[in-house]
Amino acid sequence: MRIASIDFFRGLAVVLMLFYSIIFRLSDNLPWLLDHNQPFSLHLGDFVLSMFLFTTGMALYFMRTFKWERWARMFFIWFLFSPFSSGKLFGMDELVLNALLSLLSFPFINAPSWVLALLSLFTVALYPFISLSEDYLGGYPAAIFYWPVMLCGILAARNLDKPLRLLLALFLAALLSLLLFPPYKMSASPSFMLLSALFSLSLFSLIHKTRLSSKWLETLGRFSLYYWSFMLVLLTFISLAALYYGYPGRFSLSWQEALFLTLLLSFLTALAVLIWKAPEVFKKYLERFN
Repeated sequence: MRIASIDFFRGLAVVLMLFYSIIFRLSDNLPWLLDHNQPFSLHLGDFVLSMFLFTTGMALYFMRTFKWERWARMFFIWFLFSPFSSGKLFGMDELVLNALLSLLSFPFINAPSWVLALLSLFTVALYPFISLSEDYLGGYPAAIFYWPVMLCGILAARNLDKPLRLLLALFLAALLSLLLFPPYKMSASPSFMLLSALFSLSLFSLIHKTRLSSKWLETLGRFSLYYWSFMLVLLTFISLAALYYGYPGRFSLSWQEALFLTLLLSFLTALAVLIWKAPEVFKKYLERFN
C-alpha cells in the first residue's frame, strides 16, 4: 500500500539528507541554518535523519510483509561505502542505522500503542548507563536511542488522519525530557529524539493535511535506496577529492560557494535517479517546457 504523502515526506527527507551531507563536506564555515552534526549544539539540519527514520516507521506499518531483499541490498551498499560515510569499515552511518532499527521495529508494527510507548521509555531509562563511542553519530551504542523516532512513525501511521493526540503526547514528553537532558543530536539524548519525533510528525501532518504533492519528491521517496546509493557515491568522491587536495575530509569553501555547488549536485543526483527509475515522470516534466 502506497500513500503519496508518505512518499513525498520520505523524498523530502532523503533530498535534505543529501543536501546537508554535501554542504558539510564542502565548507567548514557554515551558518547555523546550513550546519549540522556539531557537538553540544542543536541545528535545524539535525532533524533530517530523524525525518527519514520516522517515515521508515510509517512505511513499515503499511508494508505488512518484511522485504528481506531490500534490506540485503541496504547492507551490501553499506558494506561498500561505510569507510567513506562513517569514517571506518563497518562503521555506523545513516544507512545501517535505518536498516538495524527497521529490523528491530518490524516485529512491533501491530503491538499495542502502550507497548511502543513502554519501549520508548525503556530507551530513555538506558541512556545514563550506555556510553557513546567516538565514532560517527556516537557509533553502534547510540543506535538504540534513535528507536523511539521510528516507533513514533509506526504510531503516526496508525493515526494518519487523527494525529492530534499523538502530537500532544509527544509535545508533553519532549517538554518534560528537556528538563532532564539537553537536546543534542551528537549526544543522542532522549530530549533530542522526542523533539525529532515531534518535528517529524508536525511536518508530516501539515503535508498530509494540505495534500501537498510533488511527483518528483514522491518518485524519489519510492526509490529512496537508489537515491541513497547515488548519494554515497557522490559523498565518497567528495571525501576522496578533499583528501587528495590536502583537506582532512572537508573542503574550506565559503558557505555561498558550498551552497551553490550543493544545490547543483543535489539537483543532478535527483535528476539521475528520476531518469533511471521513472523516465515517464521525467518525460512529463519535459513536456511542460515544450
